[in-house]
Amino acid sequence: MGIRASMFHYLREQMLVAKMDWKDLRMCELGNQHLREDPVFGSHTIAKNFFQSLGVFHVSIDINGRDGALPINLCKLVKDELAESFDVVTNFGTSEHVEDQAICFQNIYRLCRDGGLSIHMVPATDNWKGHGLTSYDFDSFKSLAAGNKIMDLRLFNALGPGYDLIAATIRKSK
Repeated sequence: MGIRASMFHYLREQMLVAKMDWKDLRMCELGNQHLREDPVFGSHTIAKNFFQSLGVFHVSIDINGRDGALPINLCKLVKDELAESFDVVTNFGTSEHVEDQAICFQNIYRLCRDGGLSIHMVPATDNWKGHGLTSYDFDSFKSLAAGNKIMDLRLFNALGPGYDLIAATIRKSK
């Protein structure tokens, strides 16, 4: 999917609410994302490069291993050395392509440190026709967040009618 300007602003908004700054932030990104609509870097800037330019310690995970991503299959549990390592874990249009949803979201939880955020922007049910293996609704994230705090949960329009996303921010409970 890539990170559009509006999605980046959502990420920044959620970080501000959580009193997080780019400097010294440890971020894990699912997928080797590219920035879209970026006025400075162009339309297909590798997100890893952009976040690193802000002072972020950035790791991306994508089975394809491109653009500096760790070649990890999200259908298998991530290595223990990555567990609880990140302040922010982003899921901008990746989980819907993963066959084993339970393991994928278990990985997101494992990657995030206590008090950290998982920030999701994924296709809403009955949107993005033919895209990915699954779509999500509010109940999906209410179930996933059990025992953790939902900081934000809303419908987010990415590109016009038929392209709604579920935007969710979950803080991992200590």
